[in-house]
Amino acid sequence: MFDRRARPLRIPLLLAVAVTGCGDADDGVIPEDPTLADVQSLVFTPACATAGCHDLNAAGGLDLSNEAQSRLFLIDVIPVNQLAKRSDWRRVVPGDVERSFLLRKVRQPGLGEGAPMPITKALADPYVDLLERWIVRGAP
Repeated sequence: MFDRRARPLRIPLLLAVAVTGCGDADDGVIPEDPTLADVQSLVFTPACATAGCHDLNAAGGLDLSNEAQSRLFLIDVIPVNQLAKRSDWRRVVPGDVERSFLLRKVRQPGLGEGAPMPITKALADPYVDLLERWIVRGAP
């Protein structure tokens, strides 16, 4: 049976869940020398591998639901975007931010390269910097 006394508590809880799952990484400490585990927990899981995006549905052929999938679907993989393919982009080229399409997508893609990611809300600069440092370090 429904308990009306519990009702006022559900609305703040639902709002908290909705706000935390809206395409932005959490406010954790951002490491100077990030690993894939850091990128996964601070960026991919909260901002990319959300329902209907880069989770098991693998929008754009990209599954970022866990570290193993992220590595498999990112490192030296040709994007499905036709313009990116013709331009010889790779999703992530370890050590090369200039050829890593992932950075282009989170910064602001060019015409014909699809929508910026995440689609719901741009990543805050510290998280974009985290991705860049991860790639520069060789995407460990």
